Amino acid sequence: MAKVQEVRDAILEFKQSDKPIIGYLEYGGEQEFYLASACDKVYLMPTSTLDLTGMATYELFFRGTLDKIGAHPDLLHIGDYKTAANTFTEKTYTPAHREMAESLNRDLYGQLVAGLAQARQKSDADMRALIDHGPFVADDALAAGLVDGLAYEDEVDAKAGLGGDTERRVDFKTYRRVSAASAGLGGGPRLAVIYIDGTIASGASAADSPSGAIAGSDTIGRYLRRARDDRSIRAIVLRIDSPGGSAIASDVIWRDVQLARASKPVVASMSDVAASGGYYVAMPAHAIVAEPGTLTGSIGVVMGKFALGAPSTSSASTWTR
Repeated sequence: MAKVQEVRDAILEFKQSDKPIIGYLEYGGEQEFYLASACDKVYLMPTSTLDLTGMATYELFFRGTLDKIGAHPDLLHIGDYKTAANTFTEKTYTPAHREMAESLNRDLYGQLVAGLAQARQKSDADMRALIDHGPFVADDALAAGLVDGLAYEDEVDAKAGLGGDTERRVDFKTYRRVSAASAGLGGGPRLAVIYIDGTIASGASAADSPSGAIAGSDTIGRYLRRARDDRSIRAIVLRIDSPGGSAIASDVIWRDVQLARASKPVVASMSDVAASGGYYVAMPAHAIVAEPGTLTGSIGVVMGKFALGAPSTSSASTWTR
């Protein structure tokens, strides 16, 4: 949600140029429509649907399966709301886990409703009622005022009043080849943007490991030291999209961020998630920026083992406070 909000903010900023911006949907779910709604006009393909149905989350609980195979999850955590281990220790939501999940859903749903209502010039109550009646076939989405027209992609320019004799279409692949110098950029002070993307671990970063992206403390630390020592770099931006990981590796990165801030400004920019270790490494920054939909904060410290071959003496895991 945070990534979508960041792009949506850029669309809203672009609209201040008074140049038209048109959104076209071959398919529209909540996030796609939320993004497109920031445009001046929104067109939907005539045979598509607008799947506006609200927000929902779910969890997988493996405790019942573990009991069947004689594997007892002996996992420790701190606090009722630190639920990372619940997928192994529980058969369903605990009251605290359910409260937390419902709270996050309410917050994200409220952001969705407020953004769509403002963009489509409706009240929050009317937008909630429309979402409750979703999903919509294309004709119904048009009749409800959720989109401005139905069109195939080749029809959008004409329907939106674009594509005159003096206009030509430039695709993104071509546009992105524009040099920085021609756009008036380059030649001045530089910013270092360092990505902390994925699970934090010791060693080198990896974008395609079997378990997903890895933010390695050795790699991140090397980048931070290079940026710290480079006099042409005036400030450092940490772009964080991480659920955390190793506490040791997170502390290694934290120390390098702390050393970097002694020589130049450091700003942490949070993406979809900056939780646990991903939150911790942002703490030394001079400023921390997040989107309304960013999930951040601590998820607690979890450790323990799976005891095999012995029947469980209790249906509950071992907890500590």
